[in-house]
Amino acid sequence: MTVRRRPTLAIDVLRELVARGPVGVGTIARELAVPRTMVEAWLANERPMPVERQLALAMLVIDRAPALRRLGYRLLGHVQATLLYHARMTKTHLTAPVPRFKPPGRLVDTGLMG
Repeated sequence: MTVRRRPTLAIDVLRELVARGPVGVGTIARELAVPRTMVEAWLANERPMPVERQLALAMLVIDRAPALRRLGYRLLGHVQATLLYHARMTKTHLTAPVPRFKPPGRLVDTGLMG
């Protein structure tokens, strides 16, 4: 029995590019420097797409598919955040951040009222 995972953003973008974009699976494989069978495996959600191929896919979408450009920039931001996280260039905290505002409906006891 094969466990099916939810498609990642990269797989969703790839599927949109194949369905609506101006390029086919062969061109995508050539541009991402992978075999066509690998692109087909990604489309079937059988294999995860490596981060460097996600970056190449984002750039391909931004450059070649104007109708999907917004989705390409979204994927690019996701890939950049992933790379920064793996490079340990993001801040992590042991506790939740302090809220900037007090929640509505709470009264603060100042001790002035009897």
